[in-house]
Amino acid sequence: MTETANRKRLLMIAAVMGIFMLTETLYMYRHYGASAFGIMAVTANLIMFAGLLTGFIGHYLCGWKTENVYLAFGIAMGLVFLIIFPIYVVPDEPVHLNTAYELSNRLMGVGTSPNGVYYRACDRTLPVTVKYTIGLFNEYYGHLFEPTGNTELILRNDGTVATMFYQYIPGALGITLGRLLNLNTLTTFLLGRLFTLACFVTLIYFAIKLLPVGKMVLMVVALTPMMLQQGMSYSYDWFLNSISILITVFTVRIMLAKKEGQPVRRAEYIVLAVLSVLLLPLKGKVYFAISLMPWILIFMPEKPMSAKYKSILKKFAYTLIVLIAVFTVYRYFAGGTLLEEPENIISFAELQGYTPQFFINKPYELIFVLKQTFFQYGMSLFSSCIGDKFGWLEINLYTPVLYMLYAALFLTAVKNRDEKSYFTGKQKAWVLACSGIAICSVFGAMLLRYSPVGWAIMGVQGRYFIPTELAVLLALRGNWITKYSKVDQYSLFIMIAAVNLTANLLIMYYS
Repeated sequence: MTETANRKRLLMIAAVMGIFMLTETLYMYRHYGASAFGIMAVTANLIMFAGLLTGFIGHYLCGWKTENVYLAFGIAMGLVFLIIFPIYVVPDEPVHLNTAYELSNRLMGVGTSPNGVYYRACDRTLPVTVKYTIGLFNEYYGHLFEPTGNTELILRNDGTVATMFYQYIPGALGITLGRLLNLNTLTTFLLGRLFTLACFVTLIYFAIKLLPVGKMVLMVVALTPMMLQQGMSYSYDWFLNSISILITVFTVRIMLAKKEGQPVRRAEYIVLAVLSVLLLPLKGKVYFAISLMPWILIFMPEKPMSAKYKSILKKFAYTLIVLIAVFTVYRYFAGGTLLEEPENIISFAELQGYTPQFFINKPYELIFVLKQTFFQYGMSLFSSCIGDKFGWLEINLYTPVLYMLYAALFLTAVKNRDEKSYFTGKQKAWVLACSGIAICSVFGAMLLRYSPVGWAIMGVQGRYFIPTELAVLLALRGNWITKYSKVDQYSLFIMIAAVNLTANLLIMYYS
């Protein structure tokens, strides 16, 4: 099949999908009429249709660059998710909004208080609801047209997130603008979300533009439903995910330039250093390995290690493994206590939690905990990293849509036959090792903070692994399996179809 015929075929399929979306729009309008829910559903479908039309025409007919195609899809789908996910429905969004509001107060010269956050009195009228029905949706969007009300500042006894302020700058700027324009509560809060979405899409746009190879991988990753949910919310995940992606992008750029013997500009090292410093303190430093990953690769000796040192390292590793195994078996049969275990009460369960001393006394218990966690939550964590368990983990996707998302990621992750190699085998091993350390750090933090003794690891969510997603996919690309570059067109189509279906299923979930 020729390239022209292939494009025509894909455009015909896109046209069918567009007709389906318009039919869905008419259905929603007919059944829900001029209610707030009906208007929301119709608006979301029209935005999706406009984004689909623009993106596919630009990609298949006009030959747009990948980053420009992403803009069409990213803006459209980001707006759709902003519409169909009310304020507070994204996990932990209430406390994130409090933090952004407090930063807005600082920008406006309002004092802070250790006992809470100063809010406009009218901003207390928006209910904190995490599960919506059509009736609640109508009530929610009814706030969009109400007058601003009392703007006197009152102290609201709400907590904030003790983290780096720069993650909340876009949301705080949007809230500040809404307050300066004397907008009502919902409009002000949506404006903060809109600013966050704009910054997220902009950073991803430049990441795709700067990535020398595998651009389609990044676009598909950035369009996964979970990435969109976090990218348009007040959650600091938008910053964490985009900065991690940029670090991976600059790492690939520098490694490819060094491999081809091209000079690397000093500015790229400076930008990479700034990004690493910005990421390092976030989320309790659990992603420190992602911050260090590029510098390990940059300063890694180019000459292969001598046989003598390889032999020494192998012997050391084998000895360490044997000692750990012997100690674990000994502790299993010996019993008793080596170290006194401090009290670590997990508040939500009111039970004793795991401690480092517990695993020193009973190292074999770690194997049981990991096994229990894998069998209990393994598939759920994998699927929710891409696009499942929306909201406060109560909104599930249909399995066929999840399979479409898996297929799109797999097809783009496979290396194109004409693609340049950017990582050596040794470098790939280090990238995967750093990503693995980051994932283990997430599990370790949740194990010690939120998991009672005898339980699986609690509190881990799939979205915590998104910062490692691009690095892992790029590191796994190799000559062991390749594809023709035209396959990327199909993978993009599958992803867009899956995201559109996801949005429509989410709308129907509320109905």
